[in-house]
Amino acid sequence: MLLSKGYVEERVENGRSMKVRTEQGILKGIAEEEKTGKMGTVYTVLRYPADIQKEIVEHYIEIGREMSSKG
Repeated sequence: MLLSKGYVEERVENGRSMKVRTEQGILKGIAEEEKTGKMGTVYTVLRYPADIQKEIVEHYIEIGREMSSKG
């Protein structure tokens, strides 16, 4: 859903697939945070503001409704 709305895009770096925020995502308030794993691996996580989180939840609710109506 975030891909289709243009908030994030997928990239492959060092053989790993990851999602990164787009300009539209930045404007919507999606933030990046760098973290370090237990083994010392540095990675980036995306932080979604409340309105984007709400869109995500509503999207999954709609998917649930569609699945219920089919089965």
